[in-house]
Amino acid sequence: MIFADISDRQDAWQNFVDASPRGNFAQSVGQYKIHEKAQRNVKILAVLDENTNDILMGGLITWAHVKMGQAFLMDYGPVAINYNADVLNFFVQSLLDYAKQRNGLFLKMTPDMYYQNFDNHGEALSEPNDDLIALYENAGLKHQPFQNGMTTDGVASWQYVKDLQGLTEDNVMKSYHSQVQKNVKKARKYGVTVRSLQRDELPMFHQITEDTSNRRGFHNKSLTYYEHAYDIYKDDAYFMVAEVNLRDYLAKVEQELQTVQNKRDKLALKKDNEKQVLNLDNQIKSLHKRVATARKMLADSANDVAILSAAMFIITPQEVSYLFGGSYQEYADFYGPQSIQDYMIREGIRRQIPLYNFLGIAGKFDGSDGVFEFKTRFGGYAQLMLGSFEMPVLPTRYRVYRFLKKLIGRG
Repeated sequence: MIFADISDRQDAWQNFVDASPRGNFAQSVGQYKIHEKAQRNVKILAVLDENTNDILMGGLITWAHVKMGQAFLMDYGPVAINYNADVLNFFVQSLLDYAKQRNGLFLKMTPDMYYQNFDNHGEALSEPNDDLIALYENAGLKHQPFQNGMTTDGVASWQYVKDLQGLTEDNVMKSYHSQVQKNVKKARKYGVTVRSLQRDELPMFHQITEDTSNRRGFHNKSLTYYEHAYDIYKDDAYFMVAEVNLRDYLAKVEQELQTVQNKRDKLALKKDNEKQVLNLDNQIKSLHKRVATARKMLADSANDVAILSAAMFIITPQEVSYLFGGSYQEYADFYGPQSIQDYMIREGIRRQIPLYNFLGIAGKFDGSDGVFEFKTRFGGYAQLMLGSFEMPVLPTRYRVYRFLKKLIGRG
């Protein structure tokens, strides 16, 4: 086995990532180029077969200055076809030597592997993958404590996924919660459509995600990031919006109101229809509210077409990854986010992708995580990821670094 920098063998690396069961967008050539655009230190390092020069294991690694040295990070890696202990041991030791030559303080590796699966109520669906933790610890890495909480950077500690295998566009709706089925059908009824954005429309996308990040208190990516992702990932990056023509919507609601009113008036002429009439009265009241809201929206909007919500996805052979999204609160009753997710789940089925990854959740099953509740409505399961592993490059300096972090409450 030999250790090599294969940053110039990008086609070979991408083919390897595509073929690996744990290949992912964060270890792709596309992500390598994203890091380069952001002027980060980044390399693709790998273990090669000394006879054939074939890639056995590798990963995209970045490094940045922290107090007392450089932190070397491998997010969602390493990538391999078979996770052989001897190859992993050699790779980790080679990475350690590589980091030493570059003033490395520590190496942090966060594999794209799950530790345990859970249902929507927090009940275990699988046994813990302790063997995987042992595999990495036997290579000299120390497993870090499991964490809860959301993140928009790095690797999510928890994620929510949906298996697409066996689903078709005809039966996928039945796999959703009944409320999502109802909302998606209602959105279609009122003319909500989903489409992909052109590059010159990305400022609109950024505006929606910025509005949502300010409202919910999370970090948004820059417009430049979205533009780079659009350019680099090309057809595998999806910047989607849900929108509605407010004028057409108003006409549909007014027509529906008239239809229900006529039905109510006919039933009211006959005896023993009080219950049906009462039910229709409630519908009429709700429709009057919708009409008033639509008229106000149309008056306040500069255009007839209103953007309701937006989301970004990247598709790899292994999964559809839902990365970022946002929506406008005033359009919540149009169910734009549900419409986008339904569209992209169907796109995954059309492209024969086996898994749909909603990515981060907080790992709380007590009803306090609204993001988790939204994602569960599409039918799937939660995964506690394997977590992070660290190895000091300079042990004494690393111990001081960890002590100082704990001292100021960031350990």
